[in-house]
Amino acid sequence: MNARAEIYALANFILVEVPGEPSQSQGVGHTAIRIIRDQRARIEALELAVRWAQQYFWRIGEKAAEAMMSAALRDAQHE
Repeated sequence: MNARAEIYALANFILVEVPGEPSQSQGVGHTAIRIIRDQRARIEALELAVRWAQQYFWRIGEKAAEAMMSAALRDAQHE
């Protein structure tokens, strides 16, 4: 496939597959670069949110385990 056909294929893909594009007056190369950068930024933000959620729920799990152990110890002492 020659360069012209590849550019056409990329432009067609963006038009068909990427909602809201083209959103700026740019060539297909710059549009693709902008889309890739935007997607990478979104992925990084999602990865950060997932790490935060994992840590948050890990702490909740630790606190729940501590509470269950305390309750079990209290129950055992009262038997």
